[in-house]
Amino acid sequence: MPRFKKNWRLVDKFNCFEDLKKVLEEKKVHKRSSKKQKYGEKVEYECKQKRQFKCPFEMFTYVGDGEGEMYELYEYEAHNCETAEYKRSLKRAAREMIDMAMEVRRGVGDISPLAQQLAFAREGPGLVAAPTPKQMYNAVAYKKRKLEGPPIRTIGALFEEISSRFPEGSAASPPDSVIRARLDCDPDNPNAFYTFLTTQRLLQNLGKPGGDVLQVDGTYKLMYEENTVLTLGVSDRHRRLHPVGITIIGQTESTTAYVKLFECLKEALRQSGLPEYRPSAVMSDGDPSITRAVSKVFSTALCLTCFFHMKKQVKVQMMNKGVPKERRSKILKEISLLQLSPTVPVFLLAAKKLLKQWRTEGMTRFSHYFRRIWI
Repeated sequence: MPRFKKNWRLVDKFNCFEDLKKVLEEKKVHKRSSKKQKYGEKVEYECKQKRQFKCPFEMFTYVGDGEGEMYELYEYEAHNCETAEYKRSLKRAAREMIDMAMEVRRGVGDISPLAQQLAFAREGPGLVAAPTPKQMYNAVAYKKRKLEGPPIRTIGALFEEISSRFPEGSAASPPDSVIRARLDCDPDNPNAFYTFLTTQRLLQNLGKPGGDVLQVDGTYKLMYEENTVLTLGVSDRHRRLHPVGITIIGQTESTTAYVKLFECLKEALRQSGLPEYRPSAVMSDGDPSITRAVSKVFSTALCLTCFFHMKKQVKVQMMNKGVPKERRSKILKEISLLQLSPTVPVFLLAAKKLLKQWRTEGMTRFSHYFRRIWI
C-alpha cells in the first residue's frame, strides 16, 4: 500500500484491469504517468479537461507485484468541469443556449423563444464580454457537426458539394466569391480527385509590386478522407506572403499534381480576365516533384528552396558529416548571411569563399555536401 502526502480517498478494489478501465472512463480521466515502485506499480490519471478548466480532480491506481494482487483505485478532490467558466470563446451560459437551440431545432424546428434566452445570456450577469458574431458562428458550427456528423463523407459527396457551391470563374465573378478552375473526380480512384479554389481578390495578389516569387507547398494537416491540400502564394518585394489559392488532390503528391496546379492558376487567370503571370522564381521545400513541375510549366523560373526547410536539413547533415558541435551555430549564421545575397553572382562568389573556408577548417565532407545540394 502506498503512502500519501495528499488526502486520497480509496474508491474501490478490482480483480481485473477491464473492470478498472470502465470506472476510469466513467470518471473522464486520462493517463498522466506511470511509476515503477519498490513493491508494485503506480499509474496516475488526471481530468481530460484539466488544461481548459484547471480541474483539480486526480486519480491513481496501485497494484502490487505479487500474484493475485488487486488493483486499488484512489481519487483526490472533485471535478469542476460542469461549473467552471470557459477561458476562450463563448461563456458557459451562451454555449448552453446554443446547445438547447440546436437540439430543439433538430426536433421541432422552432427556436425563436430560445433565441431570446440566448440574447439574454449574451448580456446577462457573469459574462465578461458579449460574444462576437464569429464566436457565435463557430459555436453553432461545432454543435451542428457534433449532432449531425461530418457534412461530407465520400469523395463523390465532396465532388457534388464543390460543383454546386463553387462555380467556374469569370470576369463578372464577385471579388470575394470562391471560384474553381478545375474539378476532376473518379469515385473508384481516390487519386483522380482534383480541384483548384481561389477568388478574384486572391488572384489579384499576383499583381503586388515585386510579387514575382511564387510559393508552393503541400500540407497534410488539412487532410479529410486522406486528400492532400496544396497551397499557393506569392511574396512581394517586402518579403510578405500573400495567399493565391488552394488545390485539393488525391492521396499522393506528384509531379503531375503540381503541373496541374500551375496550369489551373493560368486557367483561373484566363477565366477572370486577368493578365498572364510569369514568376521569376518558385519557392518550395525542395521536393523533386515540385522542381520537375516548375521546369515543365515555368521553364525560365528559378527553383528556390525555403530557408526553413534548408536549415532543417543542414542541421541533420552537420551531425552526419562530422562538423564539430562548437562550430555548428556559427555555420548556420554564415548560411543565414549567404541567403541574403542581393544577386546571383554575389551569392555564387560568397558561396565559393565560404566553401573554401570550410575545407580549410577540415570540414571537407560537409563542404562537398553543401555545394552539391544547395549551390
